[in-house]
Formats: sequence, C-alpha cells, structure tokens
Amino acid sequence: MKEININLSEISNTFTLMLRHDTTYFIKNEIPNFIKDKCNNNYVQLGDYVKRLRSGEYIPKNTYSDKETNYVYLTIGNFSGEEINLDELTFLDETVGKDFEKIQVNDGNLIITRSGTVGSVHIFKRPDEKIYIPSHHLAVIDFTENNEGGVKFLEYYLKSEFPRKFFWSFATGKSQKEISNWSIKSLPIPWCKDPSKVSFKCSKLETKIKNLQKEILCYKKDFDSQLWKAIKENR
Repeated sequence: MKEININLSEISNTFTLMLRHDTTYFIKNEIPNFIKDKCNNNYVQLGDYVKRLRSGEYIPKNTYSDKETNYVYLTIGNFSGEEINLDELTFLDETVGKDFEKIQVNDGNLIITRSGTVGSVHIFKRPDEKIYIPSHHLAVIDFTENNEGGVKFLEYYLKSEFPRKFFWSFATGKSQKEISNWSIKSLPIPWCKDPSKVSFKCSKLETKIKNLQKEILCYKKDFDSQLWKAIKENR
C-alpha cells in the first residue's frame, strides 16, 4: 500500500476535484518524476501542442438511419482496437447529419477515445467522401498546420507507457471509465526539437514489428498444420 498525505486544497489539481488514491499518487509522484527524469524539466502540455481539442456530440438513436446515407456516426467501437475498424457503421438521417456537419472529423485529425477503452489513439484518414461525425465519447485533435511528421510523433507518444498510465489515472467512473478533455490537455509532452525525425525512427521500428507479427502468424498456421498431421499419422 502506498501512503500519501494531502491537503484539502490539492483537490484543485484535477478538473473533477478528485481525491482518489491512485490519481493523487500519480499527480504527486509519477508526474513530477516523469517531468524530471524523462523530460529533463523541459516539456509542454498537450493543450499547448495542438490548435484545438474538441469532443463530438451525443446524437440519440432514434435519429439513426436504417439504410446507408452520406453521414456516418463514429463511436468508440470504431477506435478501440489496434487499428481503426470501419466494418460496422452507424448511419445518420440526412437531415440530422447536415445539422452536425460542422463538427465532422477531417483527414489528419487525431482521435482519442474518452470512454470505455480510455486513451486509444488513432490518426483518422477518410476512406471515402462520406461525412464522419464523432460521438461525444471521442476527443478530436485539430493541428495548427499540416505536419504529418508531428502528428505521427504525437500518435506514437500517446501510445507509449506514460500517457496510457496518465489517461487511466485521470479516468473516472466504476463500470464505465471516462476522461475529460481538461485532463487530456494536461498531459505532459517532452519538448522535441524535431518531432518528424523521432516519428521516422519509430515508423521503421513499427514496420519491423508488423513484419514479425506476420511471420508469427505464418509459423502458427504451420504449427497447427503439423500438429494435425502428426495426430492423423498416430491414430
């Protein structure tokens, strides 16, 4: 058990005024240690790094369409996995979709899940000409300029260990976790002179990982084949 002592005034350290043990310990110990050891006390917050961080909107189910339309309602289910999954889509009535068109997700926006699988991160790329409307459980990041290397750097960083721990430490709720945009904006990011250079190195490692994963799948299929062949020969 980790023991901590706090003052009542310290509840202002979070937007939701939380005094939960794991959140408080993270604020008092892990964040300062990270800033000192990993950032060398030179960092910015996510809110300073981006142009705007916004949420989608809650749209009631009775406005969903039974048939395909030009308006897609994006939910956390589309972004909870390792990759964006657009196999199962929720379509909105055309009239309703037009009302929410102004909050659509654009190419290059970074999506962070705010509920359920808190902190799942993906760069959105439109697969077609449909209008994609984010739900209120998704945080959408707009960038100040079209900087693909910088966006990719941020995606890699947000998928690393410390941001994942940060998101879960600030998430509220028992059965359904949820994190506020205020908390997301407060995430420390190490200052980096050339984010594109970092993202390039990480992308090379990511390619190696994906190639190794493909090899593992091939070996697994071969293993299964050899297993059943051996079973058949020894009947």
